[in-house]
Amino acid sequence: MKNFRLILIPILILVLLLLLDFILTIESVRIFTENKLEYYFYQSREDLILKNILDSKNYPSKKSLFLLGTSHFGELSNDIMNKIRPDLLSYNYSSPSAPFSYYAFILNKAIDLGLKPSYIVLEVYPYSATDTANHYALRYSYDLKFFIRYYKNLDFYDFDTFLRSRIFRTQIFPFKITEIIKKIKHPENKEIFKLLKNEIYNNLSTKNGGIANNLIHTVSPDNLIENSDNYFKENFFNFNFSNNQMYFLEEVLKICKKNNIKIVMVRPIIYPYLDKKINGLENIKKWNNIINSYVSYYNIIFINLQEYENSLDCLNFIDSHHLSGGCYEKPTEIIINSLDQ
Repeated sequence: MKNFRLILIPILILVLLLLLDFILTIESVRIFTENKLEYYFYQSREDLILKNILDSKNYPSKKSLFLLGTSHFGELSNDIMNKIRPDLLSYNYSSPSAPFSYYAFILNKAIDLGLKPSYIVLEVYPYSATDTANHYALRYSYDLKFFIRYYKNLDFYDFDTFLRSRIFRTQIFPFKITEIIKKIKHPENKEIFKLLKNEIYNNLSTKNGGIANNLIHTVSPDNLIENSDNYFKENFFNFNFSNNQMYFLEEVLKICKKNNIKIVMVRPIIYPYLDKKINGLENIKKWNNIINSYVSYYNIIFINLQEYENSLDCLNFIDSHHLSGGCYEKPTEIIINSLDQ
Protein backbone atom coordinates (compact mmCIF):
# COMPACT_ATOMS: atom_id res chain seq x y z
CA MET A 1 0.00 0.00 0.00
CA LYS A 2 2.86 2.36 0.82
CA ASN A 3 4.53 1.58 -2.49
CA PHE A 4 1.25 2.32 -4.29
CA ARG A 5 1.02 5.72 -2.57
CA LEU A 6 4.60 6.50 -3.50
CA ILE A 7 3.73 5.87 -7.13
CA LEU A 8 0.33 7.59 -7.00
CA ILE A 9 1.50 10.87 -5.45
CA PRO A 10 3.86 11.96 -8.28
CA ILE A 11 1.23 10.90 -10.84
CA LEU A 12 -1.39 13.08 -9.13
CA ILE A 13 1.06 15.99 -8.97
CA LEU A 14 1.75 15.65 -12.70
CA VAL A 15 -1.98 15.52 -13.48
CA LEU A 16 -2.57 18.65 -11.38
CA LEU A 17 0.30 20.44 -13.11
CA LEU A 18 -1.06 19.53 -16.54
CA LEU A 19 -4.54 20.69 -15.49
CA LEU A 20 -3.17 24.00 -14.20
CA ASP A 21 -1.10 24.36 -17.38
CA PHE A 22 -4.27 23.86 -19.45
CA ILE A 23 -6.27 26.41 -17.44
CA LEU A 24 -3.54 29.05 -17.66
CA THR A 25 -3.34 28.76 -21.44
CA ILE A 26 -6.99 28.68 -22.49
CA GLU A 27 -8.03 31.42 -24.90
CA SER A 28 -9.94 33.47 -22.30
CA VAL A 29 -6.80 33.69 -20.16
CA ARG A 30 -4.35 34.20 -23.00
CA ILE A 31 -6.06 37.40 -24.16
CA PHE A 32 -4.67 38.91 -20.94
CA THR A 33 -1.25 37.22 -20.89
CA GLU A 34 -0.07 37.13 -24.52
CA ASN A 35 2.28 39.83 -25.81
CA LYS A 36 4.31 38.03 -28.50
CA LEU A 37 3.22 37.33 -32.08
CA GLU A 38 6.11 35.02 -32.96
CA TYR A 39 4.12 31.87 -32.20
CA TYR A 40 1.51 32.77 -34.83
CA PHE A 41 4.15 33.52 -37.46
CA TYR A 42 5.74 30.09 -37.02
CA GLN A 43 2.41 28.24 -36.91
CA SER A 44 1.09 30.02 -39.99
CA ARG A 45 4.13 28.96 -42.01
CA GLU A 46 3.18 25.31 -41.64
CA ASP A 47 -0.36 26.19 -42.76
CA LEU A 48 1.20 27.95 -45.73
CA ILE A 49 2.68 24.66 -46.95
CA LEU A 50 -0.85 23.25 -47.27
CA LYS A 51 -1.99 26.35 -49.17
CA ASN A 52 1.07 26.06 -51.41
CA ILE A 53 0.17 22.43 -52.20
CA LEU A 54 -3.44 23.33 -53.04
CA ASP A 55 -2.43 26.27 -55.25
CA SER A 56 0.11 24.10 -57.07
CA LYS A 57 -2.67 21.64 -57.94
CA ASN A 58 -4.92 24.48 -59.13
CA TYR A 59 -2.14 26.06 -61.23
CA PRO A 60 -0.07 23.09 -62.47
CA SER A 61 1.76 25.18 -65.08
CA LYS A 62 3.26 27.46 -62.41
CA LYS A 63 6.40 26.71 -60.41
CA SER A 64 6.77 27.34 -56.68
CA LEU A 65 9.24 29.79 -55.14
CA PHE A 66 10.07 29.57 -51.42
CA LEU A 67 11.32 32.59 -49.49
CA LEU A 68 13.25 31.26 -46.50
CA GLY A 69 14.41 34.00 -44.20
CA THR A 70 13.95 36.01 -41.02
CA SER A 71 11.85 39.13 -40.46
CA HIS A 72 14.22 40.84 -42.95
CA PHE A 73 12.38 38.95 -45.71
CA GLY A 74 8.86 39.43 -44.37
CA GLU A 75 8.08 42.54 -46.40
CA LEU A 76 9.50 41.51 -49.76
CA SER A 77 6.75 42.53 -52.17
CA ASN A 78 4.56 39.67 -53.31
CA ASP A 79 2.90 42.01 -55.84
CA ILE A 80 6.26 42.81 -57.45
CA MET A 81 7.12 39.10 -57.63
CA ASN A 82 3.83 38.31 -59.37
CA LYS A 83 4.29 41.21 -61.78
CA ILE A 84 7.84 40.27 -62.82
CA ARG A 85 7.35 36.49 -62.79
CA PRO A 86 3.67 35.62 -63.30
CA ASP A 87 4.81 32.07 -64.05
CA LEU A 88 5.74 31.58 -60.39
CA LEU A 89 3.79 30.94 -57.22
CA SER A 90 5.80 32.72 -54.52
CA TYR A 91 5.40 31.87 -50.83
CA ASN A 92 7.00 33.68 -47.93
CA TYR A 93 8.01 31.20 -45.21
CA SER A 94 10.10 33.77 -43.34
CA SER A 95 9.75 33.87 -39.56
CA PRO A 96 11.16 36.10 -36.80
CA SER A 97 14.82 35.35 -35.96
CA ALA A 98 14.63 32.04 -37.83
CA PRO A 99 17.71 29.76 -37.67
CA PHE A 100 19.00 27.63 -40.52
CA SER A 101 17.56 24.50 -38.88
CA TYR A 102 14.10 26.01 -39.37
CA TYR A 103 14.73 26.44 -43.10
CA ALA A 104 15.72 22.76 -43.25
CA PHE A 105 12.53 21.84 -41.37
CA ILE A 106 10.23 23.75 -43.75
CA LEU A 107 12.00 22.41 -46.83
CA ASN A 108 11.92 18.81 -45.60
CA LYS A 109 8.29 19.05 -44.53
CA ALA A 110 7.24 20.43 -47.91
CA ILE A 111 9.13 17.75 -49.84
CA ASP A 112 7.77 14.99 -47.56
CA LEU A 113 4.26 16.22 -48.41
CA GLY A 114 5.00 16.05 -52.12
CA LEU A 115 5.72 19.75 -52.67
CA LYS A 116 9.05 20.50 -54.33
CA PRO A 117 9.80 24.15 -55.10
CA SER A 118 11.67 25.09 -58.26
CA TYR A 119 13.38 28.07 -56.61
CA ILE A 120 14.46 29.06 -53.12
CA VAL A 121 15.49 32.55 -52.07
CA LEU A 122 17.60 31.89 -48.99
CA GLU A 123 18.54 34.61 -46.51
CA VAL A 124 22.04 34.24 -45.08
CA TYR A 125 22.20 36.48 -42.03
CA PRO A 126 24.96 35.54 -39.56
CA TYR A 127 22.65 35.66 -36.53
CA SER A 128 20.74 32.72 -38.04
CA ALA A 129 23.90 30.66 -37.58
CA THR A 130 23.82 31.00 -33.78
CA ASP A 131 22.19 28.70 -31.23
CA THR A 132 20.34 31.72 -29.84
CA ALA A 133 18.43 32.09 -33.11
CA ASN A 134 16.75 28.74 -32.40
CA HIS A 135 14.84 30.18 -29.42
CA TYR A 136 11.46 30.61 -31.12
CA ALA A 137 11.59 27.66 -33.51
CA LEU A 138 12.27 25.16 -30.70
CA ARG A 139 9.18 26.35 -28.86
CA TYR A 140 6.83 27.12 -31.73
CA SER A 141 7.81 24.81 -34.57
CA TYR A 142 9.49 21.51 -35.58
CA ASP A 143 8.03 18.05 -35.08
CA LEU A 144 9.21 14.72 -33.73
CA LYS A 145 10.02 13.45 -37.23
CA PHE A 146 12.48 16.31 -37.69
CA PHE A 147 14.16 15.58 -34.34
CA ILE A 148 14.47 11.86 -35.13
CA ARG A 149 15.89 12.61 -38.59
CA TYR A 150 18.52 15.02 -37.28
CA TYR A 151 19.12 13.75 -33.74
CA LYS A 152 22.89 13.81 -34.28
CA ASN A 153 22.79 17.54 -34.98
CA LEU A 154 20.52 18.57 -32.10
CA ASP A 155 21.79 18.73 -28.54
CA PHE A 156 20.20 17.95 -25.16
CA TYR A 157 19.00 21.54 -24.72
CA ASP A 158 17.19 21.38 -28.08
CA PHE A 159 15.43 18.13 -27.18
CA ASP A 160 14.58 19.35 -23.68
CA THR A 161 13.14 22.67 -24.88
CA PHE A 162 11.18 21.05 -27.71
CA LEU A 163 9.64 18.33 -25.52
CA ARG A 164 8.78 20.66 -22.63
CA SER A 165 7.02 22.99 -25.05
CA ARG A 166 4.92 20.09 -26.35
CA ILE A 167 3.95 18.91 -22.86
CA PHE A 168 3.46 22.24 -21.09
CA ARG A 169 1.67 24.98 -23.03
CA THR A 170 2.90 27.59 -20.54
CA GLN A 171 6.28 27.15 -22.21
CA ILE A 172 4.66 28.69 -25.29
CA PHE A 173 2.22 31.03 -23.55
CA PRO A 174 3.89 32.12 -20.28
CA PHE A 175 1.57 33.23 -17.49
CA LYS A 176 2.76 36.66 -16.38
CA ILE A 177 0.96 38.68 -13.73
CA THR A 178 2.72 41.85 -14.95
CA GLU A 179 1.23 41.40 -18.42
CA ILE A 180 -2.25 40.92 -16.97
CA ILE A 181 -1.90 44.16 -15.02
CA LYS A 182 -0.83 45.99 -18.20
CA LYS A 183 -3.84 44.65 -20.10
CA ILE A 184 -6.22 45.66 -17.30
CA LYS A 185 -4.75 49.17 -17.27
CA HIS A 186 -4.77 49.38 -21.07
CA PRO A 187 -7.61 47.14 -22.35
CA GLU A 188 -7.11 48.47 -25.88
CA ASN A 189 -3.90 46.42 -26.04
CA LYS A 190 -6.01 43.25 -26.20
CA GLU A 191 -7.74 44.44 -29.35
CA ILE A 192 -4.48 45.62 -30.92
CA PHE A 193 -2.90 42.21 -30.33
CA LYS A 194 -5.96 40.46 -31.79
CA LEU A 195 -5.86 42.65 -34.90
CA LEU A 196 -2.14 41.96 -35.43
CA LYS A 197 -2.67 38.22 -34.98
CA ASN A 198 -5.53 38.24 -37.49
CA GLU A 199 -3.36 40.21 -39.92
CA ILE A 200 -0.79 37.39 -39.94
CA TYR A 201 -3.43 34.91 -41.11
CA ASN A 202 -4.97 37.41 -43.51
CA ASN A 203 -1.57 37.83 -45.14
CA LEU A 204 -1.35 34.07 -45.36
CA SER A 205 -4.29 34.00 -47.76
CA THR A 206 -3.85 37.34 -49.54
CA LYS A 207 -0.05 37.71 -49.68
CA ASN A 208 1.08 34.06 -49.42
CA GLY A 209 2.72 34.76 -46.07
CA GLY A 210 4.19 38.16 -46.88
CA ILE A 211 3.57 41.22 -44.71
CA ALA A 212 1.49 43.83 -46.46
CA ASN A 213 3.21 47.06 -45.39
CA ASN A 214 3.85 50.09 -47.59
CA LEU A 215 4.74 52.46 -44.76
CA ILE A 216 7.99 54.43 -44.86
CA HIS A 217 9.38 55.28 -41.45
CA THR A 218 11.66 58.19 -40.71
CA VAL A 219 14.09 57.51 -37.87
CA SER A 220 16.86 59.96 -37.06
CA PRO A 221 20.50 58.90 -37.67
CA ASP A 222 21.28 59.45 -33.98
CA ASN A 223 18.56 56.99 -32.94
CA LEU A 224 19.68 54.47 -35.54
CA ILE A 225 23.28 54.69 -34.34
CA GLU A 226 22.20 54.21 -30.74
CA ASN A 227 20.00 51.29 -31.77
CA SER A 228 22.89 49.81 -33.78
CA ASP A 229 25.19 49.92 -30.76
CA ASN A 230 22.59 48.27 -28.53
CA TYR A 231 21.72 45.60 -31.10
CA PHE A 232 25.39 44.85 -31.76
CA LYS A 233 26.14 44.54 -28.05
CA GLU A 234 23.20 42.20 -27.49
CA ASN A 235 23.58 39.95 -30.54
CA PHE A 236 27.09 40.25 -32.00
CA PHE A 237 29.50 41.34 -29.26
CA ASN A 238 30.52 37.72 -28.59
CA PHE A 239 29.39 36.39 -31.95
CA ASN A 240 30.27 32.78 -32.68
CA PHE A 241 28.40 30.60 -35.14
CA SER A 242 27.05 27.21 -34.09
CA ASN A 243 28.39 24.04 -35.68
CA ASN A 244 24.85 22.62 -35.64
CA GLN A 245 23.37 25.62 -37.43
CA MET A 246 26.16 25.65 -39.99
CA TYR A 247 25.40 21.98 -40.61
CA PHE A 248 21.76 22.84 -41.31
CA LEU A 249 22.72 25.65 -43.67
CA GLU A 250 24.70 23.23 -45.80
CA GLU A 251 21.95 20.63 -45.39
CA VAL A 252 19.53 23.03 -47.09
CA LEU A 253 22.02 23.45 -49.94
CA LYS A 254 22.43 19.67 -50.26
CA ILE A 255 18.67 19.08 -50.30
CA CYS A 256 18.32 21.67 -53.05
CA LYS A 257 21.12 20.13 -55.08
CA LYS A 258 19.63 16.66 -54.71
CA ASN A 259 16.17 17.86 -55.81
CA ASN A 260 17.42 20.20 -58.56
CA ILE A 261 16.10 23.29 -56.75
CA LYS A 262 17.76 26.54 -57.82
CA ILE A 263 18.96 28.81 -55.02
CA VAL A 264 19.40 32.54 -54.77
CA MET A 265 21.34 33.31 -51.61
CA VAL A 266 20.69 36.80 -50.24
CA ARG A 267 22.43 38.87 -47.62
CA PRO A 268 19.87 41.40 -46.30
CA ILE A 269 20.51 45.12 -46.14
CA ILE A 270 20.95 46.68 -42.69
CA TYR A 271 21.84 50.17 -41.46
CA PRO A 272 25.32 50.97 -42.86
CA TYR A 273 26.78 51.91 -39.46
CA LEU A 274 25.72 48.52 -38.02
CA ASP A 275 27.02 46.73 -41.12
CA LYS A 276 30.49 48.20 -40.59
CA LYS A 277 30.51 47.17 -36.93
CA ILE A 278 29.54 43.59 -37.77
CA ASN A 279 32.01 43.30 -40.65
CA GLY A 280 34.82 44.27 -38.29
CA LEU A 281 34.42 41.06 -36.30
CA GLU A 282 37.01 38.32 -36.83
CA ASN A 283 34.38 35.56 -36.86
CA ILE A 284 32.40 37.43 -39.50
CA LYS A 285 35.42 37.20 -41.77
CA LYS A 286 35.38 33.42 -41.26
CA TRP A 287 31.64 33.44 -41.89
CA ASN A 288 32.08 35.32 -45.16
CA ASN A 289 34.73 32.83 -46.29
CA ILE A 290 32.38 29.92 -45.58
CA ILE A 291 29.51 31.55 -47.47
CA ASN A 292 31.79 32.29 -50.43
CA SER A 293 32.93 28.68 -50.49
CA TYR A 294 29.30 27.48 -50.54
CA VAL A 295 28.45 29.87 -53.35
CA SER A 296 31.35 28.52 -55.40
CA TYR A 297 30.91 24.81 -54.60
CA TYR A 298 27.12 24.67 -55.04
CA ASN A 299 27.09 27.13 -57.96
CA ILE A 300 24.69 29.50 -56.21
CA ILE A 301 23.55 32.96 -57.24
CA PHE A 302 24.57 35.32 -54.43
CA ILE A 303 23.17 38.81 -53.86
CA ASN A 304 24.53 41.15 -51.22
CA LEU A 305 21.82 43.80 -50.91
CA GLN A 306 24.23 45.94 -48.87
CA GLU A 307 26.14 46.61 -52.08
CA TYR A 308 23.03 48.34 -53.49
CA GLU A 309 22.60 50.82 -50.63
CA ASN A 310 23.80 53.78 -52.71
CA SER A 311 21.54 52.94 -55.66
CA LEU A 312 18.29 52.27 -53.80
CA ASP A 313 15.73 55.05 -54.12
CA CYS A 314 14.39 54.30 -50.64
CA LEU A 315 16.73 53.67 -47.71
CA ASN A 316 14.63 54.31 -44.61
CA PHE A 317 14.97 52.01 -41.61
CA ILE A 318 12.55 51.04 -38.84
CA ASP A 319 15.51 50.11 -36.67
CA SER A 320 19.17 49.26 -37.22
CA HIS A 321 18.51 46.01 -39.11
CA HIS A 322 15.03 46.38 -40.64
CA LEU A 323 14.32 48.34 -43.79
CA SER A 324 10.95 50.13 -43.85
CA GLY A 325 8.18 48.14 -45.53
CA GLY A 326 7.67 50.79 -48.18
CA CYS A 327 11.30 50.44 -49.30
CA TYR A 328 11.13 46.78 -50.33
CA GLU A 329 10.04 47.13 -53.95
CA LYS A 330 13.52 47.66 -55.38
CA PRO A 331 15.19 44.87 -53.32
CA THR A 332 12.40 42.56 -54.45
CA GLU A 333 13.05 43.46 -58.09
CA ILE A 334 16.79 42.83 -57.66
CA ILE A 335 16.18 39.39 -56.19
CA ILE A 336 13.48 38.22 -58.61
CA ASN A 337 15.35 39.49 -61.67
CA SER A 338 18.29 37.30 -60.68
CA LEU A 339 16.27 34.10 -61.19
CA ASP A 340 16.86 32.04 -64.29
CA GLN A 341 13.93 32.29 -66.66
